[in-house]
Amino acid sequence: MKYAAIDFEVGNGSLVSACSLGLSVFEDFELVKRGNSLIRPPSSAGKFHWGNVRIHGIRRQDLIH
Repeated sequence: MKYAAIDFEVGNGSLVSACSLGLSVFEDFELVKRGNSLIRPPSSAGKFHWGNVRIHGIRRQDLIH
């Protein structure tokens, strides 16, 4: 059996503040591939909340480039 797990991290309580996407692919319950990508949310998503940053460690300035 092959399946994928997806994880989004957000900068605050808004779903449009997604700042990271993680993907893991498993085959027969073993991890066979994984990857992640940073996402720059639109400025309209608002400021990053300190509690979210404390959990995932991603700050808005990390997404400038």
